[in-house]
Amino acid sequence: MRKSINKVLFGIGCMGMLFAVAACGKKEGPASNAPEVTEAPTMTPEPTATPEPTATPKPTVTPKPTAVPTRKPVKIEDALIPNVYTSSQKDFGGTIEHIEYKSKKYHTEEQEETTKYAYVYLPPNYDETKQYNVLYLMHGRGGNEAEWRFDEDSCKVKKIMDSLAYYGEIEPFIVVTPNGRTGGGEDSFYTFGQELRNDLIPYIDANYATYAEYDENGYDLTAAREHRAMAGFSMGGMQTVNVGLCESLDIMAYFGAFAAAPTSYDSTKIASLLENFSEEHEVGYFYSICGTEDPQAYWSAKNASEGLASKTDRLTDVKNFMWHQVPGTHSEHISHLGFYNFAQIAFRGTPLEMSYIKDEAIENGFTFGTVMVRGHVHNKTYGDMLKNEFQIVTAANEMKAYSLLDQMASQKSEDGMPVMKYREADEMMKFAQENGLKVRGHVLVWDNYMCDWFFREGYTNNGAYVDEETMKARLKYYIDEVVTHFETEFPGVVYCWDVVNEAVGDGNDYKSDDPRHVRHSRYGAENLFYTHVGPEYVEFSFACAKETVEKLQAQNPEVSIDLYYNDYNTFLGGKREGVIALVESINSYVKNEDGSYKKLCDGIGMQSYIGGYGQQAGCMNDNDIKKIEQAIRMFHDLGVKVHVTEMSVRNFDKTQVEKHAKFYGKLFEMYKRINEEEVLLSNVSIWGITDNPNMSKNDYSYAMNGPYCGLFTQDCVRKDAYYEALKALKK
Repeated sequence: MRKSINKVLFGIGCMGMLFAVAACGKKEGPASNAPEVTEAPTMTPEPTATPEPTATPKPTVTPKPTAVPTRKPVKIEDALIPNVYTSSQKDFGGTIEHIEYKSKKYHTEEQEETTKYAYVYLPPNYDETKQYNVLYLMHGRGGNEAEWRFDEDSCKVKKIMDSLAYYGEIEPFIVVTPNGRTGGGEDSFYTFGQELRNDLIPYIDANYATYAEYDENGYDLTAAREHRAMAGFSMGGMQTVNVGLCESLDIMAYFGAFAAAPTSYDSTKIASLLENFSEEHEVGYFYSICGTEDPQAYWSAKNASEGLASKTDRLTDVKNFMWHQVPGTHSEHISHLGFYNFAQIAFRGTPLEMSYIKDEAIENGFTFGTVMVRGHVHNKTYGDMLKNEFQIVTAANEMKAYSLLDQMASQKSEDGMPVMKYREADEMMKFAQENGLKVRGHVLVWDNYMCDWFFREGYTNNGAYVDEETMKARLKYYIDEVVTHFETEFPGVVYCWDVVNEAVGDGNDYKSDDPRHVRHSRYGAENLFYTHVGPEYVEFSFACAKETVEKLQAQNPEVSIDLYYNDYNTFLGGKREGVIALVESINSYVKNEDGSYKKLCDGIGMQSYIGGYGQQAGCMNDNDIKKIEQAIRMFHDLGVKVHVTEMSVRNFDKTQVEKHAKFYGKLFEMYKRINEEEVLLSNVSIWGITDNPNMSKNDYSYAMNGPYCGLFTQDCVRKDAYYEALKALKK
């Protein structure tokens, strides 16, 4: 039973207009379309997926809010709060209660008992059976618990909270506005931390639905620290810095200082005091804002905030700290703008606008990558996206054999071995190296579009095909030279190789008695590797690649290169079973000296082109997510790593972009979930990365991806699909 409360109820606000926060991403440089990948298709057409059954209509929810938009990322405003967020919401508003609680005059030696007052904002549809986060919002020097006007119908903070909740921008939370003095004059502002810790927080937790934890040992304030925040304007900003961040980090995690008063600690002292707290008491976020024309607080706020992150490892710019300077004076403009921004940051950390899928992916056990072509090195817009958004890049075509092999130079080779040209691939490797990106080597052996002359005498177009022994020598030499070149010239940049690509057939292109389903032909044309190297060319290629990696590791123990088998449609039954049998065959092909089998294949790459091939039917089918999960688990059970290497969530219809975004969210929810107890998936690389609304239906990429497949627009700006995936990982 909750204690009785002396309280006064205030009314519910009225209706506001629809508004969707902008800012899906930032664009640098002139708009330009990312170069198309136009060479060499990497898969055969998929069978048309069965369209999803029509969902059973759901009953209408009553009352129905006016056109509530999809939740958007935090938009850090630099000037004015959008009017819609300062309007009342009809039939959707929180309530205000006026409370009194017992405390002490902590600024005095006697510390006699006193009665204190505060206002409490309870969010719309407040439910005592749920749990809510709590923000303690402090007033300025001349104010008291009523300064934020919770006793007035026109209270802007209430309207902001109601509107943010109405439009789904925040998870609704409780706001408490106490009197920041412990009972006396100006000096009593500085002892408020004792009242906060000893009296106010325990009272709020005992009387409201918070995350407080009680047990037989009593009440532990630290247990719910990540569910508490403190913010304030002027003197309240000082208290947020001095009393909150520097004294109370063990019992709360989020802090917002709006025009922090002149007695605020400077950045050096803040950094020093943060060291008093255990590393487990992390700063969820510290947001500091001040008007640049503020004669009272600008220099104190700046001294407290500017360069703070460089003085302590407890704070990192953008990730959990922001110093925000905006035009303005010491006024409600700054206090309310600060509150609007901080209300969206509190309890969820880094604003989505400033968060990255690549960072959240690492937290969930996998790296995040995408495709690039040589032209991207010279395309600033796309190049900046690669540098900022990804850890991994894969060359679309430039590292394939048909791009590297030099026919004229090979014909002049004195030892009869092939000669390679690396200029274009090296240019891409240099870009990756200079920008801290790792590269997936793609691909050493692929039958599609392979140079026929590579298999002929003298490397001519019409010479006789060489015998199997000669062909194996050529292939072994090629693999060794290519892997060695990139590791030697760009040490540590290539972290894995797709050794063989798409060797498993689709039904009528492999022998019925071969459980590996290794294709002998593609579209009726013979697989030259199968014919001239032999039916076990896949296993042989892996043995060659492994030998090269071991040679490099003998020369330098720090060399780390994993070897992958890569294929499309791996989540469909027939292809999946063939891949499993092939990987088992690869890893039982060579024996160690002790008689055990040498693990040649370290992992499986799942290309994951998802949805109807060339048409909308079958796109965004939730059953595909289940199939992908099943395949990941089955591949992991082989004792190998699993990567998603060429993912594209196909979408051919502009009207389906919202459904596309939601599907992305569900897909990444699955990626997160399967890694919760053990890492089953260690990389996701997107190839359907940017939209191209003007793409012709005759374009190869149209059927592969669709014009609206991207996480980014054609100008490399984040779409809702990006934020849905990001939110799924941050949950």
